[in-house]
Amino acid sequence: MDNQPNYCDFIRGKLIRDGFELSKEQFNGIDATIGIKKKFEWSWLATQLTISVAIGTSKTISKDTIQLFSKMAFKYFLKHKTGPPRGLQSGLVSFAMLASNFVDDGARKWVQQKPQCHFAAFEMPIIYNAVNNELYYYHGTPAWGAMYYPFFKDFIESHFKIVN
Repeated sequence: MDNQPNYCDFIRGKLIRDGFELSKEQFNGIDATIGIKKKFEWSWLATQLTISVAIGTSKTISKDTIQLFSKMAFKYFLKHKTGPPRGLQSGLVSFAMLASNFVDDGARKWVQQKPQCHFAAFEMPIIYNAVNNELYYYHGTPAWGAMYYPFFKDFIESHFKIVN
């Protein structure tokens, strides 16, 4: 079963329909589609959030594979962020999603842990297991950035999940 490319096309379509600007990049040998869009919410204390998405596929996903992909995507998005500096009613979220037919247990456990904290920025690694149509990511709500996490969860569920 190799439906990873179809899954990524499905996600790209959702991003395009939602008004994301798409481009291509490569992180550690993995071709990635990049999507960027800005969103302003009064409920976020009048903050504009740059929503950044990197989607790619890998033959297998280990903890090291997803960690490096997420870290490289996050650094790329920080470097290319436009607008006001982070922290001045401006922030960034990086959704780094890898799809594969083979996901090792260490990778799955790592993405389900609380993500690393950053100043006015969030790193949200996601794995899609193409064999069983499962999405792995952090479901909790940490104190740091708690007002954004309902949006993060809704975004992940609406943009990365396939509803049967």
